[in-house]
Amino acid sequence: MKMPSVLKTRRAVYIALAAAVVALAIPVSFAVAGNGSVVTLPLQKNTENCGLGSDHKANGTVTFSRNKAGDLTVSVSIHGAAPSRDYEMWLYYAGPSCGYPLWDYIGKIKIDSGGNGGKTVTFSDTNGSNDFWVYAYDYTNSRPDESPVAHLANG
Repeated sequence: MKMPSVLKTRRAVYIALAAAVVALAIPVSFAVAGNGSVVTLPLQKNTENCGLGSDHKANGTVTFSRNKAGDLTVSVSIHGAAPSRDYEMWLYYAGPSCGYPLWDYIGKIKIDSGGNGGKTVTFSDTNGSNDFWVYAYDYTNSRPDESPVAHLANG
């Protein structure tokens, strides 16, 4: 039995409406994904933009994770970077001006010949401060990298 043209038209309208709802929901889900106790963001190559992000390629990830006690664990994982003997990282709170306030020093790592390296550090009692970003500098190759700002919920 053939479907009447009115039903075909209605079906096409419903399909288009469903597709529009899905298309509108995708950006909202990405905007909300950063809120919570765990956020993973790219570590962007050759970026020095005060945590505002860039369109540069990523050479790793930064995962921010806060527990119920308010301890913040920052894990930096680097892949595909230039080898370096002197790659240093800092944790910043997204404050009123660039580079302020510095929360703490994450540390110095080596990036091996395969371009891989990483470090995990935990900072205690970070409740009340919810927006963080990582700045890194490769002193061997004179190159900055950084993450966009991660927005975390209190523990």
